[in-house]
Amino acid sequence: MNTEVVEDRSSSVVAFRDARWKTRWIVVGLIIVLLWRSYTFIDRSLLAQVPFWLLAIITGHAPQTFLLLFPVLTRDPNDRSTFGAPAPRRFLIEFGLAIPIVIGMTVVLTVIGYLVARLALGTSLNPDALEMANSRSPLYVYFFLLLSFTFAPVAEEVFYRGFLYNAFRVRMPVLVAALVQSLIFGLGHFFSATHSSMAIVIGLILTAIYEWRKTLIAPILVHAGLNFLSALGTLLTIAILANVPVMGVIGNPDDHECVIRQVAPNSAAEEAGLQAGDIVTSFNTQPIRNFPHLIQTIALYRPGDAIPVTINRSGNMLNVTVVLRRRGTP
Repeated sequence: MNTEVVEDRSSSVVAFRDARWKTRWIVVGLIIVLLWRSYTFIDRSLLAQVPFWLLAIITGHAPQTFLLLFPVLTRDPNDRSTFGAPAPRRFLIEFGLAIPIVIGMTVVLTVIGYLVARLALGTSLNPDALEMANSRSPLYVYFFLLLSFTFAPVAEEVFYRGFLYNAFRVRMPVLVAALVQSLIFGLGHFFSATHSSMAIVIGLILTAIYEWRKTLIAPILVHAGLNFLSALGTLLTIAILANVPVMGVIGNPDDHECVIRQVAPNSAAEEAGLQAGDIVTSFNTQPIRNFPHLIQTIALYRPGDAIPVTINRSGNMLNVTVVLRRRGTP
């Protein structure tokens, strides 16, 4: 995979930028990506029953491998593009440029995230961090965090910028191609509407970087840097939540209400009589918007606190008392 301009200037050969793909391959690629991302709509309680190794292959390794190989294998064999490794000097230049870009984007995203959290309680630009922090499969979490800043940025940049954007820009105006490709990129990262909207903006920035530097190495490095800092933030969230109280419930951050999808055995929630399907409407008289909001609210208390919780069970409003426990306490 060549991600930079080939040294022979007379040939004007640029990896991916000169490659061509037939329309049918664009359609096939988009359909497969759509099928892959549809797993996010599967009930989390069902996914929890799948063995770690199989879930990691189905939702992580296999799709990312597809994103990397599909553009390479389906390109027109008669085009002039080539594939190879970038020169060390070019790599160092792009790496040096990526560092301030990543820092700047991280600062801006952090400020936006803070404002969003303040203006809309229970809303987060990175809801998967909370979900991972409350996961009962730490090996699965660590696998995906590692994948997020190593293999995933390469695969996603090859597919979205190298394949989709380049395929679109020969069929439509460049600005339209950038927007359509970024919309697809954002929808491919749908954890919530807010998160997807931010991913669209990031997709546009990565596309602009690609157009500026004319090499996939540039957006790959920026993408990897952003994901690396995000992974560190998730690990920090996991560490912070290690000693906070828990109820022992699992929910879907995409739900518009705080629906309990699963109740952990021998948990505080089970002891209080909570059931899957219950909708938490208030926690210690504070209205609850959704599942991430519930997690944020629980973190304000201490293990051992007895909290009145109001739930909606099939239209009937019930009041129960939940005695919070420390994470990991049987």
